[in-house]
Amino acid sequence: MSASAAFEQYVCEACNYIYDEALGDIDSGLPPGTRMQDIPDDWFCPVCGVSKSDFRKITPIAKRQANPATHTRSSEKKGVVILGGGNAGWCAIEALRAHGYEGSITLVSACNGGRYSKPQLSGLQSLGGLGALKGYTQAQDAAKALDVRLLCNTWALQVSRNTKRILTSRGSLAYEHLILALGASPRMPAFKGEGNERLHVLNDLKQYIEFNDILNVVKKTAWEQDRSTHVAIVGAGLVGCELANDFVNAGLEVSLIDQAALPLAARLAKDQAIALKLSLQGIGVRFIGESRVSHISSWQDHGVAIEMELEHGLIDAVKADIAIACMGIVPRLRLAESMGLQTNRGIVVNNTTLMAAEHVFALGDCVEINGQISATLEPINRQANCIASQIVGKPIAYEHRDTVWVVKTPCCPLVIRAAAKQ
Repeated sequence: MSASAAFEQYVCEACNYIYDEALGDIDSGLPPGTRMQDIPDDWFCPVCGVSKSDFRKITPIAKRQANPATHTRSSEKKGVVILGGGNAGWCAIEALRAHGYEGSITLVSACNGGRYSKPQLSGLQSLGGLGALKGYTQAQDAAKALDVRLLCNTWALQVSRNTKRILTSRGSLAYEHLILALGASPRMPAFKGEGNERLHVLNDLKQYIEFNDILNVVKKTAWEQDRSTHVAIVGAGLVGCELANDFVNAGLEVSLIDQAALPLAARLAKDQAIALKLSLQGIGVRFIGESRVSHISSWQDHGVAIEMELEHGLIDAVKADIAIACMGIVPRLRLAESMGLQTNRGIVVNNTTLMAAEHVFALGDCVEINGQISATLEPINRQANCIASQIVGKPIAYEHRDTVWVVKTPCCPLVIRAAAKQ
């Protein structure tokens, strides 16, 4: 590429962070003028941690204006625009129609927008794999049923609250009311070693499909070598424990690694955590607690070798055919911050109206209410009903409730209530 060529912009598909070649990424050692093609392959998104391969080129605004056939024309229908095609976005649409809203609704989704229940993902392997996923609905079918304008594989780049317009990767949109259903990204570890790049995260169906494809490859290799397939899970929180139980029930060998001495230590009372640990060990899970991952190196075609510092300075190591990081999620806040909205752990909203600013609402995993991030499905329908009621002019106050987590570990099923731990 010529040094005089115009600088390009690239958007992170996971969190919407924009890498501008003209500005570079100073904090990561990339000076202004660094071309995307010249960035090392081990560079990662400074906001959410995904790799360089997860960035997509943005057509410059000037080019879009010069050739309007290459993008969607600006919409002057100032109805409701929803940013986020996950469960929260679709629930908001359903609530609006149920409350009698007859205006224009546009859904902007960075993914394909398909509807499914994400909690299923932590229990599919023991049921036979992806074929066991229930209730999947194509986005186009859901949009037709609810009379929604659908913009899939489209990124919201900027929002002007003054003009009530949104710049997307397919043009600009006008809105009367904006609903942010931005969700959350998996917390990406920054362990030392090139094997860190091989850690999978399972925060959505696309990631699960990619993981499942590689799992089938490593299972075939292990079978040819007459041995079991070994899966390592870093993080013994809710999802990590559920996956460990599921994988063992599917006939896989599992190592579950955590810095805490017990699984789900941050949420469970000690006696419950001990019971969960013993139950997981009883079905064959190797639980490695009080263990800090110090280095991850590549092993075989898709696997990793994980080195860990244990209590009293001891060292342990695990070699696995495939590995997963289950270290929590982080609300996607970049867009909200660029809009000038108040953010803390999540987007701060009014506790009873879920309004983040005039004509702007937020719900789901990206929202902070009373200082808490729920990150569960239970409140989303109630949040959607509250927002819809505000928009149609028949307000219903949102009632915040303590979070309840259902731990889907058949070996030791548990229900966790936020106020219950002692």
